[in-house]
Amino acid sequence: MNILGTEWDIPRVILWCFIIVIAVTLSLAALTSTTAFGAYNAEWDGTSELRNSAADSASATPVLIDSTEYDQLEGSGTLVILLAPQTAYSPAEQARVDAFLDRGGTLLIADDRRGETNQLLAELGVSTRIDGRQLRDPNQFHRNPALPIITNTSNTSITQGVDQFTFNRGSTLTTGNATVLAYSSDFSYLDENENEQRDQTEPLQSYPVLTTEQVGNGRVFVLSDPSIFINQMLDRPGNRNLANGLTSSYDRVVLDSSHGGKIPLTIQFWVWLKQTPWAQAVLAGLGPLLLGLAVHPRVRSVITIVREEFFERDTSLDAVTFDAEERTEYLRHQHPDWDATRVERITKSMEQLDTDTISDDDE
Repeated sequence: MNILGTEWDIPRVILWCFIIVIAVTLSLAALTSTTAFGAYNAEWDGTSELRNSAADSASATPVLIDSTEYDQLEGSGTLVILLAPQTAYSPAEQARVDAFLDRGGTLLIADDRRGETNQLLAELGVSTRIDGRQLRDPNQFHRNPALPIITNTSNTSITQGVDQFTFNRGSTLTTGNATVLAYSSDFSYLDENENEQRDQTEPLQSYPVLTTEQVGNGRVFVLSDPSIFINQMLDRPGNRNLANGLTSSYDRVVLDSSHGGKIPLTIQFWVWLKQTPWAQAVLAGLGPLLLGLAVHPRVRSVITIVREEFFERDTSLDAVTFDAEERTEYLRHQHPDWDATRVERITKSMEQLDTDTISDDDE
């Protein structure tokens, strides 16, 4: 098989195709994530589209993968979006978030479960809490009551032009001293026993789902459904408008993924490199070193040998010849039942065939 002037045998082509497939697969695994709400997850339950919107703002780094990065964030004009943290923030991490708020930063926390999120809200001095029970609305919904449409919204900077948005098995909030920015309809209820139908003990009423309150010099928004921002839900009624309202209201928008599950290895390495001056110096020195090695005569000779061995090697087999005595011995061994006359006749025929072949080659 001739490819770009180089002869390739079929097994070698198959081998290189296999190597390429493995390399592409490993590269994708190093750059992408399957974590729910993950900023590098491009599937239906990821938030890669929200990350791209954040990158379109003035953010130098649209995703935080370590809470220490809060220390480098400007306060005023910066919005950090924190979706459904999977692990608790340590006291040191809470202090970094609190310091960001003291610098005038803004934090949006979205979750539909109690636990780590409520603990963080309490430590930050936020009075709002996640209720945790599922909100359903049999009267005002998208496709089914588990996806209630929220239409009772206040006209604020982040909700300006947003007359509705859609939940996906979200919850509600207990508000404390916070200002409520959005309520569910008067026909919604909390599914206490999770049987997906309204019982007599589950009253129909309006519930708060989005709040805001001042915390020190900063501000905290709390939303009781993080799935509003996943890739699939952004196209549901009003959700993209809400996301755009958030990202356009601030100079910088950053997603906090430090407690949101696994981060792709390539991204982890890149962040580590940015935070490690000595590694940057080593990497900067590797470029000239590799260039120098590439032009070194010995290295070039090795490259030439490898290229000739694996890419330009002639795959044809060299001809193997036998003299008359060797052919006679071979035929006697393979065919002991043949008489001497027959063996001699076949040997002479083989010699004549070789002579004709050599003559053709000479011509």
